Amino acid sequence: MASSSGDPAANGKGITRLDRLLTLLDTGGTPATRRNAAQQIGELVGLHKEGLRALLAKIHRFLRSKKWDTRVAAGQAVGAIAQNVPHVTVESLEKAGELASTGGQLSTDKLDIQGSGTSEGSLDSGLMQFSSFDIQKVLEHGALLLSSGGEEYDSAPVGGSIQERLAQQRQNLKRRLGLEEAERFLDVNQIFEDEDLVQKPAADALPSDGRQKVEELISGMGHLSARERNQLKRKAKAQARGREAAYVSREEEGPAAKKQRASKTVVTEQPQDGNKVMVEAVADEDAEEDDFAGAWPFSSFCDRLLHEMFDPVWEIRHGAIIALREILSSHASSAGITKPLETSNPSAAALEARRSNEAWLEDCAVRLLCIFALDRFGDFVSDQTVAPIRETTAQALGAVLRSAPPRLVASTLSVLSVLRSRPEWQVRHGALLSLKYLVAVRPGMIPGLLAPHLLPAALAGLRDRDDDVIAASADALLPAAGAIAGGAGEAVPRLLRALWDALLNLDDLSPSIGSVMRLLAELYAQPGVAAAGARSAVKKEEPDPDTAQLPSLENLVPRLWPFMRHTITTVRSAAITTLERLLNTHGGVASAGGSTPLWVSAVLSDALRLTFQNLLLEVNEPIVASSRNVWEILLHKGGAEKSAPFLGGWFALAATPSGMRLDASLLLSGGRLEEKDRGGGGKQTGGVERSGPLVGAEGSPSAVEMRAQGGWALARLGLALQNENIGGFCGHVTELLQSPRATSRQLAGTIMAEWFKGLANPDASLANGEVKTENGGVKTEGGAKMEEVSSVLGSPAVAALRQRALELLQANDAGSPTPGSAAPYADLKPIYTRMREEAAAMAAHARAAGVKTPAYKFDA
Repeated sequence: MASSSGDPAANGKGITRLDRLLTLLDTGGTPATRRNAAQQIGELVGLHKEGLRALLAKIHRFLRSKKWDTRVAAGQAVGAIAQNVPHVTVESLEKAGELASTGGQLSTDKLDIQGSGTSEGSLDSGLMQFSSFDIQKVLEHGALLLSSGGEEYDSAPVGGSIQERLAQQRQNLKRRLGLEEAERFLDVNQIFEDEDLVQKPAADALPSDGRQKVEELISGMGHLSARERNQLKRKAKAQARGREAAYVSREEEGPAAKKQRASKTVVTEQPQDGNKVMVEAVADEDAEEDDFAGAWPFSSFCDRLLHEMFDPVWEIRHGAIIALREILSSHASSAGITKPLETSNPSAAALEARRSNEAWLEDCAVRLLCIFALDRFGDFVSDQTVAPIRETTAQALGAVLRSAPPRLVASTLSVLSVLRSRPEWQVRHGALLSLKYLVAVRPGMIPGLLAPHLLPAALAGLRDRDDDVIAASADALLPAAGAIAGGAGEAVPRLLRALWDALLNLDDLSPSIGSVMRLLAELYAQPGVAAAGARSAVKKEEPDPDTAQLPSLENLVPRLWPFMRHTITTVRSAAITTLERLLNTHGGVASAGGSTPLWVSAVLSDALRLTFQNLLLEVNEPIVASSRNVWEILLHKGGAEKSAPFLGGWFALAATPSGMRLDASLLLSGGRLEEKDRGGGGKQTGGVERSGPLVGAEGSPSAVEMRAQGGWALARLGLALQNENIGGFCGHVTELLQSPRATSRQLAGTIMAEWFKGLANPDASLANGEVKTENGGVKTEGGAKMEEVSSVLGSPAVAALRQRALELLQANDAGSPTPGSAAPYADLKPIYTRMREEAAAMAAHARAAGVKTPAYKFDA
């Protein structure tokens, strides 16, 4: 991969384009820069496949970086490389075998055969199998994977003789203990002797808790090859001496080194003399494994990743699993397969490829499951626990299971069922993450997995005591919402009950709230779910917890109120979306007075107040759009008649000037719901907020935007009012026009413009076009009917409103906007007051300095 023409490699340093791209993986200023560099690296490999192994060796060091962005970029580079280095797949071999069995000619192009080679039937002889795998043994005896193994606190090895190393250790210890200055007063050599500084060999020592390293543990469960056993032994010896095995990158090899690639040197023990070591040449089977033609090009690299994903340092584990996930995303159906000879029997070659591929995927799945059993690392830097190892491992396992046969999926689910019943929350969390990605990559298996696996796991997880387990349980069922609605039967009410109970029991700041409500919203969006919940609804206050009965929606829906103004955007979005879908899809039982469901009538007042507050205070556009839809639906279901007690307060809230706080007594706080029983809605606590939000403050909408949203909502309310109630509405608008404040008149103008536009267009529909009715149809009754428009416009209240508006429009002097008064807008009073105070202060300072100043009015 030489430098292209015009490349600045002419500086004499030999910097190629590839070197610069590799540097960008670590130093790129933005994720987009790193991602583009990774993509270009993959494209280069597609043109120069002979440099694959050397390039992977260069990228490998970035996978071990301490920086998150560098590891992610290196993983993206590995993924791009995998996409540009195709290999024969099981499907292509089976297709070729079918052609040959029907008399077709076997095409080497279709098999992507680029050379001849010999198939190794014993490649997978040492791979792990579920039949010999014991997850309980791993859970009980495997060494836990934490943030690190503590090696960073050990003294770093130094070169030189034993006496030089002891002197260096002694100096380091003096510096750490602060004894350097004390040498003038006492002999510090008496405090510790040479024997205290000599590191004792502990080759056979186990971790302090008596657990065993997982690689050594699982090696006893299967039939490992001699190569793998030797690897474990050599690594143990190297670690016992505190030395790190030297890794010579392939890109640094010269011609002589390439000829000697079949051997390597390792340090072995010399028992006759403890001060000597012997360097021994041994066969480098790792290098030989994929040297023969036709081998899977990522074989030895993946072996290294499978080994490093058990490293005690979490960054190394993370980087290895990222790279493994990226490779399997495009090469899962090629893993472990050797390209057959052109003269091979196509059917036999396809059968052998299938067997090798399944064996490799099974071994990989077993090792990934061990990560779930042992990983305990978590980062608590956000509103939710970040578990990068478990999350990435679940994604890698999903990539494995996407190409795995049903037998392997069933074996994996059997192990996951053990993990999700463990007392350690990290183990349960990892098992549920795996279920989430399994459902995502194998949607065709969802119907068969619901009853035996998914629903029992999710129901148990939703009642878990840990927030992260609850969130993972809800997320696992999210892709399966449609299948649950269509085939879960009696389990649907039980699942709905678990979700509603989770909302009742969780704290406001629980990270799982958003996941629970997203699943609720998705379920109620499915046809038939609301009806199933309604059929099981009961009105008694203490339903049997062992039954699938649900409390009625009039008791359940108020559980959403505390989250309508939640501090987390996703939680607020899920709350309003759930309410919107309930209003759209739930038919309910019609009341005697009309088509409004009984549960809607019960919660209508609170829903109106909270939705109006959403429109005033929300800055997120999707939440504002959902709030508008909910407002329209509530008005259509009788909200206009229920709004009379709150109408004056809503006008006052919408007219609040910038820099002032909203009147807290006019706001409804969601509060918390005290659980009196498992079935009822509970008693709402919290009352009203002590002080309202500041209008125009950072993180809240501007005063102009707030008045625009409030004016729109009040205008839509005016369109929904009956003629006999229009007088009160017009009276409030007239009061705004009579106010000396410009903000109040601006709000009145916004309301009048939207209201008269709706009156002039009687066919205008609700919610910008459509409001779904209970039977799935579309209702278009947003505008007033034509025969009602004349009576509305001819009413005395509208006439008084029109008269006041015309009077204001006749004012020609901007400094005196109110007819019959010379006063300016009241909004200017604070500005004038501050100007007078500053001018008076300036005049006082001038007089104190001896400057003669005329007596102005503000001096009096």
